[in-house]
Amino acid sequence: MISIPDKHHKFRSLTKWKVKNRILMGLLLVNDVPLSLLAEYIGVTQRSVSHWIYDGTIPKNKNKSKVESLFDTPT
Repeated sequence: MISIPDKHHKFRSLTKWKVKNRILMGLLLVNDVPLSLLAEYIGVTQRSVSHWIYDGTIPKNKNKSKVESLFDTPT
């Protein structure tokens, strides 16, 4: 049996995510819409939606309009 020292972890530590776009995140939570479904509706990758929420990047105007029409609210 192999012994792994305590200082070495089997998995890397998780990143602590900070939400930069709380409005969009709130809309997703209240409407129970997963990131993947929003991404599919808009026609972008799930990673793009993640960047909007967690990195605070601004979506292009055409994508922003699609988000506004989906949730019937200005963002």
